[in-house]
Amino acid sequence: MFAFNEDGCKVVCNVEDVLGLKGVTEDDKLKHCYTTNRAITLGTDTLMPGIDQDLGESGAGRSNLWSCAQLAWSFLASRPETVRHLVVLADGPDTCAKDGNEHFQHCFKVGEQDRVVVEGKAQPACENAVSYGAFRKRVTDVADLGRHDQHASFVQLQSRAHPLPDARMQELACLTGGHYRFLNFDAIAQETPERQTALLGAVDTLRTMLGGYWSVIASVPSLLGPVVEGVGPRLGAVQAVRGTLTVGPGNALLSAAHTPLSTHLRIGPEPNGGLSNLDDRLRIRRPCTAHSDCGPDTAPPCGVRCNPETLVCDAPASGSSCATPEGAGVCCVGSCLLGATLCDDAADPKSCP
Repeated sequence: MFAFNEDGCKVVCNVEDVLGLKGVTEDDKLKHCYTTNRAITLGTDTLMPGIDQDLGESGAGRSNLWSCAQLAWSFLASRPETVRHLVVLADGPDTCAKDGNEHFQHCFKVGEQDRVVVEGKAQPACENAVSYGAFRKRVTDVADLGRHDQHASFVQLQSRAHPLPDARMQELACLTGGHYRFLNFDAIAQETPERQTALLGAVDTLRTMLGGYWSVIASVPSLLGPVVEGVGPRLGAVQAVRGTLTVGPGNALLSAAHTPLSTHLRIGPEPNGGLSNLDDRLRIRRPCTAHSDCGPDTAPPCGVRCNPETLVCDAPASGSSCATPEGAGVCCVGSCLLGATLCDDAADPKSCP
């Protein structure tokens, strides 16, 4: 188990207490904590506080997601097992890597003194930050995929700062044959059993799928039709789908025992029972190919446009660099502020957070 935050990525386990080791390094933990000894990996009644403390500290600052994911992926690739599964739980996208990342926080406010806000200051990328592009290249390396059966799956917990599904997590799950689940936590009250039930349900479902990995690719006509704003599916967006997929007789997905019958796979909330506020519809990405797919109000370089990395329509991060025929500057409230080095505008909620 790995925990990550703005300061980096570390292995979380109780190897020091259980094995009595002293001066344990991260390399020592990688060696000893990949084990079925649950006293080491999960703790006991007396040793669990150490794990809780390590995980509790991991929420500070920005999210160094791809740096830690790459460390875990590379570690798994070195293992002798035939099949390997990396499972990531995160409450939002990577906010540490700077290049091409619309979620990067380019600036911050130092604080307040006598209710007077101190000016914003530039914020560099986190130490050892890894861009999504770099991690994606590592994952899709032909030589690596040729040697290993290795998958990455994601459970994303919706947060107020990041309420939408992350297209990058979705793509990594797709590229590696993993799974992606999105939990709409904003609709589920905090500090309630429902949140824990939703999370445990998602992880348990993922565990079941990993026990007998399978995938289905279906051509759904209503999702492939023409794009009509306000009516049909829109390009450059992540959409939620519900319904029933029927697998008919004779399909290769059915065993001989089920051949005479059809099989129905439900997608979306249970009609009766289950959590009333949990939205477990299937999330799919309809990629954009050009800025014009993002609507008539598209205004590069700082307006909503087709992100070349995620193929989803969005605006660049406030404070990111921009260039126009008139000169260079930074993006703020959809405009390129020439000559500026920071976006510090009260009208922009992402400005100097």
